[in-house]
Amino acid sequence: MAAELHFRIVEAFDSQEFSTAIEQLLADGWLLHGPMTAFPNQMEEGKVSTVRYVQALIKDATPKRKTGFSTSMPQI
Repeated sequence: MAAELHFRIVEAFDSQEFSTAIEQLLADGWLLHGPMTAFPNQMEEGKVSTVRYVQALIKDATPKRKTGFSTSMPQI
């Protein structure tokens, strides 16, 4: 059975906001997928005024199958 993956793109113009969003997703079980990309979003008078940060992430969404038996000990 093939794995089922969820795919997500995070995009931000503020590096701290971007970093916080990525950290939260990593803590929630998401994995980085490919390199982070940062590129000039807007130029003013020949200088970069804003930067766009982009990162793809994936998460395993394959349904978990039960084994048919319990591995926990009953409470006595």
